[in-house]
Amino acid sequence: MRFFYTYILLFALMILLIQFLPFLLPVLLVLYIVSLIYGAWQQRKKTVQSEKRNPDAIDAEYTEHDEEDQ
Repeated sequence: MRFFYTYILLFALMILLIQFLPFLLPVLLVLYIVSLIYGAWQQRKKTVQSEKRNPDAIDAEYTEHDEEDQ
């Protein structure tokens, strides 16, 4: 009988989610956009700080080696 109540509870939660979806979807979309902007800002902040620490550093991806040319 306990599982029966669990199914009723899950069904009720699903109905509530469907009822409030028009209100929840824009809120979730705004939160997603804000998190993307915040993440990009944090990444840029880290990049700028690392460049300030060592501005003459060479990025390893763009270094050329003589062995590859031969």
